[in-house]
Amino acid sequence: ELDGVEQACFLVIKGQTKNIDIIRYDLDALEKPVYSFLCFFWAIVSDVDLESEKIRWIGEIRFHLWAFWMVFKLRKYRGTFKYCGEEIKNKDQQLNSVQEEDISRRIEEEKKEEGEVQETQEKEYDFSYFSVNNTKFAGAGMNNAPLSKIDDGHMDIVIQEGDEVGRTKVLKFMLNFEEGQYFDNNGDINSRLAMSYKKAKNFTLKPDLDFLPQNEDGSPDFDSQTFGWYSIDGEKYPPCQVKGATINKGLAV
Repeated sequence: ELDGVEQACFLVIKGQTKNIDIIRYDLDALEKPVYSFLCFFWAIVSDVDLESEKIRWIGEIRFHLWAFWMVFKLRKYRGTFKYCGEEIKNKDQQLNSVQEEDISRRIEEEKKEEGEVQETQEKEYDFSYFSVNNTKFAGAGMNNAPLSKIDDGHMDIVIQEGDEVGRTKVLKFMLNFEEGQYFDNNGDINSRLAMSYKKAKNFTLKPDLDFLPQNEDGSPDFDSQTFGWYSIDGEKYPPCQVKGATINKGLAV
């Protein structure tokens, strides 16, 4: 398994390649898909990532300062979400195997067996945090998906949502997510963080766009929008319905 700079350098020296997963995102607002090997952010984490560019000159501390500002403002983002995969209750939980090439057939078969991989029903959420991760680390010192493997055929989705999630819980979560400290002493998801951790093959996110300004024809005015954007591998994309799917070992590096 490729895990760390030393092993990566060793493969480079030997001239070997490593097959890693990539994630394809189809956004309704774009004609072409977006391919990602790192992460997809929405809600508070994308606002911090993108809006803190205004104070980029102060260095890495800009993320922490803007995060506290975002907790104080506490925006909520409503949307519907569904996925094909499993919710992780304990960090030692074993995943059921799903192959990319026959996922549709397996879903239908496994719906008959309790505990197997199933496509969830579409559910409406009030999101405060939403991230899709292909690796453990989204950046230097950001171990926000500690169970992720870059070649396991799954994306790790971390969500904090709920009508009753206030500033205290959001702040507590923000203080823990950079180091991936989501689990208690028994390895279970810490209930005080009001979060869920999912392993998925694909997902659909449909944000409620009522917060967007409107053009004269009633269409969303993305050009005038200053927050609520998606961040995909650090790049800015308009909020719209998005479908993400893992391409298992789709890139050789």
